[in-house]
Amino acid sequence: GIALFNDAAHGIAPANAELAHYAARLGIAAGAAPAEGLTDLPDSGYLRAARGPAVALLDMAPIGPDYLVGHAHADTLAFELSLHGQRVIVNGGTSCYGLSAQRLLERGTAWHSTVQVGDADSSEVWSGFRVGRRARITQRSVSGWQASAAHDGWRTLPGAPTHARSWLLQADALLVDDRLGPVADGLPAAVARYHLAPGLQLRADGDGRWLVCDGACTLAQVVVEAGHGQAVASSHAPRFGVIDTAVCLAVTLQAGRARTRWRWTTDAHPVPH
Repeated sequence: GIALFNDAAHGIAPANAELAHYAARLGIAAGAAPAEGLTDLPDSGYLRAARGPAVALLDMAPIGPDYLVGHAHADTLAFELSLHGQRVIVNGGTSCYGLSAQRLLERGTAWHSTVQVGDADSSEVWSGFRVGRRARITQRSVSGWQASAAHDGWRTLPGAPTHARSWLLQADALLVDDRLGPVADGLPAAVARYHLAPGLQLRADGDGRWLVCDGACTLAQVVVEAGHGQAVASSHAPRFGVIDTAVCLAVTLQAGRARTRWRWTTDAHPVPH
């Protein structure tokens, strides 16, 4: 299925598998599935990273074409992660259009798996389909198993800080490194949020360590190597008219830094913890 960036929602368009089956019935050869590795799509700004059981989809993109940003969310440098075909880290999704507090919440930065500074949004989303000030991508780089980018969406805050994020996909782990700077006097606290898919649990496993669980099975272990992490209640809107309860790992940046390592087993059948 699709990742939930911007105004994405399940149940609107046919799933990829349906389209592939339809193409086969028409005698149209479907394109090959993306290979293992980093598949960069520079025209759009998105990137797919796949290694072993892990697939990560990274948003290193502008929020949309300058002439049409009505469906944009303030989700710059957000990402999603699946393991063994199961969604683990997600974005909040879209449950509604129109003019409402829920619509503004779902377009805001806090609804996505990225960094927020204070209560501000990285891009100034307002009304139902409006955008004012926009985050601009800088320092975009893809090399080996690592991808990184920065944005200037916080340039109106004290010190005009830049948020830089890098992802390193290892054979059994994803390392996510966030840096915010300069950290000037008066700059609000910053939080990196990792929203988990509905149905998953987040259990403390010692100082700075967490287990991502699906019932009795452990899907991943998270180590907060920089910053301070806590589990907080969250919500997820997989499709229009639906809002599910979920949980989020919120990591407060310390001295402008947060760093998390998401580690998993390469066994296709996770065992109960």
